[in-house]
Amino acid sequence: MGRLTGNRETRVETHGDKRMFPTMGNVLLSIIWLVILIFIAFWVAGIAAGIYIIVLPFTVCIEPLEGLADFLLSVVQFPKYCAQAMVEGKGFN
Repeated sequence: MGRLTGNRETRVETHGDKRMFPTMGNVLLSIIWLVILIFIAFWVAGIAAGIYIIVLPFTVCIEPLEGLADFLLSVVQFPKYCAQAMVEGKGFN
């Protein structure tokens, strides 16, 4: 539960093996991921979203476009990857 230190009791809330709140990894890498998120990922994802919206209805008639639509969807999700890497302080591996 908690540990008694002096007059205060400290508690670490856990959920299984993971802490409930993510801890910050490498701060410098997190700042780099933030810059990538703001200046690259949002813009690339916005352009890819526009193309994805145009291509998606044609995938019903032209099946080879499904690969392109799947790729564009993964590009649209690039900001999520950047934000997750930023919070976890991941490197570029």
